[in-house]
Amino acid sequence: MLAMLGLAIGYALFAYLELTSSHLGERSDLLLLVGNILCPPALLSIFLFDLNAHAVEAFIAWSIIALLNAGFYAVIGKLIGRFLLRKPQPTAN
Repeated sequence: MLAMLGLAIGYALFAYLELTSSHLGERSDLLLLVGNILCPPALLSIFLFDLNAHAVEAFIAWSIIALLNAGFYAVIGKLIGRFLLRKPQPTAN
């Protein structure tokens, strides 16, 4: 379940960057900061400076970033399920 959320966050960040790529002055620094916190693999986009905006290569690269974010969220969901949502062990009388 959390993996789908991670995938959606990755694609939402990509969509925001694509929609505001021609209007650099209109990008919100706070929104970008929150996006980078919620999608840590987005820091890999630093290496994508030579890709053309609105190109297929950019979509493929951001798809990989979104999949990495989904994997990150899946691991977090698994850890939450393992440690916080444990069923109490029955006690033997």
